[in-house]
Amino acid sequence: MLNPVASDPHESEGKSSVLHQKRISNRPGRLNLASDSALKKLNQQNKPNHLAGAGLEEALGFVACLPMLNGLPMGVTLINGQGLILQANQQARVLLAGSSKDLSGSHLSELLPMGHIEILKAAHSKRQAAGLILPELPNCFIQLTPIAEYDSGAVLCFFDNRLWKPYLGNSAAIDPLTPYISRFIESSPDGITIIDRHGIMIKVNQAAAGFVGVKRSKLEGQHVSYLITKNLVDSILSLDVLRTGQPVSKVVENRRSGKKVLCTASPIFNNGGEIDLVILNERDINSIVCQRQKPEKRFKKIEDFTPLPGDEVSDSGKQDLVADSQAMAAVLGTATILAHHDVSHVLVCGESGTGKSLLARYIHSNSRRADQPFMHINCAALPEPLLEAELFGYDKGAFTGSDPIGKAGLLETAGSGTLFLDEIGEMPLSIQAKLLTFLDTMEFRRIGSGRVLKAKCAVISATNQDLDALVTAKEFRQDLSFRLKVFSLTIPPLRKRPEDVAHLAKVALDKFNAIYHTNRTIDPLGWDILTAYQYPGNVRELFNIIQQAVLLSDKKSIGTFLKNTLLKTEEGLKIKLESPSGAPKASLGSAVPPILDEAKCELERNALRQAIAKSRNTRDIASYLGISQASVSRKLRKYGLDSPGARNKSIAGKPN
Repeated sequence: MLNPVASDPHESEGKSSVLHQKRISNRPGRLNLASDSALKKLNQQNKPNHLAGAGLEEALGFVACLPMLNGLPMGVTLINGQGLILQANQQARVLLAGSSKDLSGSHLSELLPMGHIEILKAAHSKRQAAGLILPELPNCFIQLTPIAEYDSGAVLCFFDNRLWKPYLGNSAAIDPLTPYISRFIESSPDGITIIDRHGIMIKVNQAAAGFVGVKRSKLEGQHVSYLITKNLVDSILSLDVLRTGQPVSKVVENRRSGKKVLCTASPIFNNGGEIDLVILNERDINSIVCQRQKPEKRFKKIEDFTPLPGDEVSDSGKQDLVADSQAMAAVLGTATILAHHDVSHVLVCGESGTGKSLLARYIHSNSRRADQPFMHINCAALPEPLLEAELFGYDKGAFTGSDPIGKAGLLETAGSGTLFLDEIGEMPLSIQAKLLTFLDTMEFRRIGSGRVLKAKCAVISATNQDLDALVTAKEFRQDLSFRLKVFSLTIPPLRKRPEDVAHLAKVALDKFNAIYHTNRTIDPLGWDILTAYQYPGNVRELFNIIQQAVLLSDKKSIGTFLKNTLLKTEEGLKIKLESPSGAPKASLGSAVPPILDEAKCELERNALRQAIAKSRNTRDIASYLGISQASVSRKLRKYGLDSPGARNKSIAGKPN
């Protein structure tokens, strides 16, 4: 609430002077509030209408400080919630009215016919606004500080660019388009995301939020790794740009909807040559295809899209890792964060065949070291003397049979890149001590040399063993274990992430079809067996199974081959499918198979259930199973199964 000021300019100036004198204390330079009796006396005077409801004490404070505010190199104005000017210093009067006349009681709309609306919106939002530029004052930028207790009033500070430019240089120049930039971004049909130098999404327009299917309020303020952690996209271009400083273009797929967009990420540099922002532009590939093709070919499949000359689509960041499951997506999200921050020591744990080396390469490829060497050594593959020589190198004459000129170890040849120590649990204790010294000091010595060398490489270690158990058994150093576990990632086994099996199988099928020039497919029987199998050998075993089936199957579809081979194994005998009649589960690997018709119904029903779980509609089911949409509808009715759309509606209709 604000204090009344006389409506007459001369009377206002007189009272301001009197009040100012009354508020001067005996101590020089100190301003104190007037006595309560004086305030009450003034409050009993006639209040101008434009100050109705204003607080007396606060207005007195502003008036008393006015001579001091007149000395500031900026305009300062106090307004109430209706846009009436309560007081303004000398500079504000000149900027707003072109003269030094008193503006008390004037409405902003009289002085700023177009810009007053923006100011009132900002004041009523009760949030501070900086950098406002109004059409009437193109050479000024405005800072607004709302004051909630002043009836939605605010203090406005006007900074004249012409006055500040000699001190700030060209950085103070104001682009007349600045007030409209946010509107341009929001109205763009392309998705636009602005990321700061730390990887934080600071601006996301509606089109970009629509692509990932998340409200932009949940995206803004998040690190870009959030998109991987929540399994929304298959790659993040902005991290590549922050790492390399170069623009990157790539086709990115939404993992939930399957929608593909052409993304281009470009860096914005400051005057010091450092990246301040990354601008990410996303365009729906369907719209690009429609623009480039004749009308009769506008509905060509996305898979057939081929970039035209000049459309450089980079493979930067492309990985063989699959993370359709939440468990694997969380691991990949954490790995992305570690890569972005260039963490130098990471431990990757997981069973044999889960893809630890792929994850190590993913971290390297998405870090600032991506253009440096990636050196890989298996600690279990070499005897102790050779392993030490390979890691640390040796000088000439270090041992019998050594190279006469000596040899650099992997720590040296890795340079500023990454050294991947696979199966570190098998490393001998003597070498573990030297490795710990290196991790602590980044210094080492070649075998046979007293010269201390330094290395800048990152070290990623991997093991399929329990390091704590090895420590207990005195087979692994506890201090080294603590050092390695500072940043640790554990890849879940494939049996605990069945959502990834179908995608991995498709990747493997495409890979081996290309290698052996075949055109094998996976029929419903094959899908059923692949998703039910437990994979004790994890991803490596899945790829081996697909490779064997592609090469040796005598039919185009590999389902029969998988049944005749995989189900004969110990794990295969455990695969059971549900009977269509609801009878107890029967094993496909048992000696007495079910009746042929019953087995067929059993497989079809199970395949449909699996497809429904992974699809949004009958079109997705048809694509998943390789049959027509009409056939899908008939089979759903035959087995009494609900389509994904009907299931979602029933769930949405349930009361909370």
